[in-house]
Amino acid sequence: METKNICGKIPIELHEKVRQELEGTEMTIPQFLTAVITEHFESKGVEKMAARTLAVQVSEELFIRFNERYEKEKQQRPGRFSKKDFLIEIITQALDAADERELEEQEEDTPAEEDLDIISGETDDEEQEPEEAAGEAETDESEDEDEIAEEAEDEQPSESIMEGLGMEEEEGYREDPEDL
Repeated sequence: METKNICGKIPIELHEKVRQELEGTEMTIPQFLTAVITEHFESKGVEKMAARTLAVQVSEELFIRFNERYEKEKQQRPGRFSKKDFLIEIITQALDAADERELEEQEEDTPAEEDLDIISGETDDEEQEPEEAAGEAETDESEDEDEIAEEAEDEQPSESIMEGLGMEEEEGYREDPEDL
């Protein structure tokens, strides 16, 4: 690959930051500049205009935990590994795990085919003939009507209840329908 030299003066503070960044790595200044310039133009596979900024304020404790973990990860990974890269990795892992849990929950909530049969009342037993089922329904209905009529007869209030309510037979209530 053919290369070209690029020269330019930068502020001393920025030069010191570059030196500090390179101390823990085996990168040279040309490799570092190539990586930074490439990242600037390619923005790690994301078009510059398509990238979005996500900014949040966090507690001091969380900020310190993040920085400590970042330093440990940075030591274990060769090459350039920025805080931005680490944060994007953490967020991506958390979102992937949440999506996976959601899919598992949906699978658990979806009833199996045999469960659907139980819910709908269908069974594998032979179905009754429609005529038989209709005959049974008529019998059940007439039995229900008889029971209701008997219960209504049993529910006639007694004289003591009527007196307790201040009602007497003269007020229009008769226990025996034949008395009417």
